[in-house]
Formats: sequence, structure tokens, C-alpha cells
Amino acid sequence: MNHSTIALIVAACASGLGLSAERARANVTYLYTGNDFTTASAPFTTNDKVMISLTLASALSPDLTVGGVNNVSPLAFTASDGVDTFTDSTALGTVLFSFGTDNVGAITEWQVVLAVSPQSAAITTRNAFGLDNDFVQHIFNSNGAFNNRDQGTWTVANGVPEPSTWAMLLLGLGGLGFAAHRRNGKPAHGIG
Repeated sequence: MNHSTIALIVAACASGLGLSAERARANVTYLYTGNDFTTASAPFTTNDKVMISLTLASALSPDLTVGGVNNVSPLAFTASDGVDTFTDSTALGTVLFSFGTDNVGAITEWQVVLAVSPQSAAITTRNAFGLDNDFVQHIFNSNGAFNNRDQGTWTVANGVPEPSTWAMLLLGLGGLGFAAHRRNGKPAHGIG
């Protein structure tokens, strides 16, 4: 193997490491899927549940604890309870996203509170401070639904690679193909 082939392989590996670093800095979307409400009053039903999509600028760090300094500011979010839907463009009086994570950054505890005002529609889900439930209300102190000690789960949505990622991948593969071509020498010419 000659020096130019080795240089191309090293460059391809380095671009692969660059892709890993780029992915670590890329936006990450977390999805919460609650369980059906166990208790509900109209307009909610026991077939409704809390669903949240939350996009952050980067993945959550390992070993976070819920509260205070670990509150996050999402780039975008959508939360629904089967009746009301709140997004990052909804005028909300309370927006709180706080997470606790394990040693690899997976969400193990959380407190999410979204409310138009303290006396109105709200979506709350939590698994922290000894409280583990999803609670929603359409009108303060009435028309609510909840499930107690039956909270849902958080998952990370699989992302679609950005165009620059595809370009770097193709550049690396092209470099490897060129190196293999040069290694084999010039192709034989046919008679004719």
C-alpha cells in the first residue's frame, strides 16, 4: 500500500469522525407517549393521552437531575392531550421542561408543565419529586383528566441526515474508490 492510499484512508476515517462530532451537535427530537387517562371528565375521554414532541439543540447530558439549572429551552415543541394542543408558538404563561438522565443521557425523570395561565388549560407530566402522573385540564379546577402512577415513556426520534452529512459520506466513499482504482493500476485495453 503506497503513501497516497494510506493518506486517503486516513482522510476517509477523519471525515467519519467529523460526522460523529457533527451528529453530537445536531438537533435532537425527544418524543413522549403517555398512557391512556385512567380518569377523565368531558371533553376528555379515557382514550386520550399526553403526547409531546420536543426538539433541543443537542442531546441531553448524562447524569442530570430534575429542577433548577437543568431546565431546558427547546427549539420547538408540540404537546397535545386529545383536546388542547400547545406549540412553541402558543402564547403560554408557563413553559417548563426539566429532565433527569441516567449515565448515558436517557431520560429517567422529568417535569413538563405547559399552561396558558395559572387558571386555564394546562398539560403536566412528571416523574419526579415523588409525583408520577400525567394531568391535564381544559378549564381550571374542572374538565380534567389524569393517570396516576402510570406515566408514559420518552424516546429519541431518528433523524434524517443533513445534506452536508451525505456530501461528506460520498466524498469519503469516492476517495476510497479512487484509492482502490489506483491500487489496481491501469485497466487492460482490449484489442480493437
